[in-house]
Amino acid sequence: MSVFKLTYFLLVSLILVLFSCNITRNVPADKMTLKKNKIEIPRTKNTSKDDISASLRQIPNRRSLKIPIRVIAYNQDWWIFDSTRIAEKRNEKNLKLRIKNRNRIENTKAINQKRIEKAQRKGREFYNEKQPNLKDTLEPKLFFAEWLRYKYGERPVVFDTSAFSRSQDQIRIYMRKRGYYDAQVSARIDTLRKRKVNLIFTIVPNEPYLIDSVFKISNNADVNYAYSQFEKSANFIPLENEFFDADLLNLHRTRAAKFLRDERIYAFTASHINFRADT
Repeated sequence: MSVFKLTYFLLVSLILVLFSCNITRNVPADKMTLKKNKIEIPRTKNTSKDDISASLRQIPNRRSLKIPIRVIAYNQDWWIFDSTRIAEKRNEKNLKLRIKNRNRIENTKAINQKRIEKAQRKGREFYNEKQPNLKDTLEPKLFFAEWLRYKYGERPVVFDTSAFSRSQDQIRIYMRKRGYYDAQVSARIDTLRKRKVNLIFTIVPNEPYLIDSVFKISNNADVNYAYSQFEKSANFIPLENEFFDADLLNLHRTRAAKFLRDERIYAFTASHINFRADT
């Protein structure tokens, strides 16, 4: 980050902190905000806390130096950040943009008319038509207060019980994809002061499923021969004793399909390869 950007960020942060308000300001009185998701899982192979967190259905607001600067920015009702004033200023700017575009269109028409007349005087059938350089009215450039509140700012994340339940389901799906079919997932809500909650997800992975052996089934002699060559290639990674991992199987499928296409099994794709597991 450049010195200018860092200084700018610190200045904006200082202003917001000085004029900060309750982050639950725009949250209904009977609701709570989500402060943090906590993942409790023992150290295991083939899993990642970051991947588990990314699969959750509700992600807390971002924080800088443990301060929810973006929520504070969204909640600002100080004069220049007032939502009504921002809307009025946006309407004024949109009107100015439309007037400016209309003037540019009229000026361009006048220029093109002169070019037409010049081309006619010189006996030319064509002329270099000028296009108006119009301002974007669909996604206009945001002014500072508008950018700070609606682009940089974030709505407070309101705790949703249905999303909480779906998050647990997503963790189970993730663990199954990683090979932990017997994983147990539980969760609890830790209620904090000022209408905030932490969500704690506890995962007991139990023993993973491993791939014991692999058998090929195909009635096509060319495919069988090409696959046997794939098994001898540098890109081949044996699946035996690996986790029964969906991503690993898909990677194997993709590599095998590419090799078979290179071996002139035309139009062969990964979708032609299916896995059938027998426990």
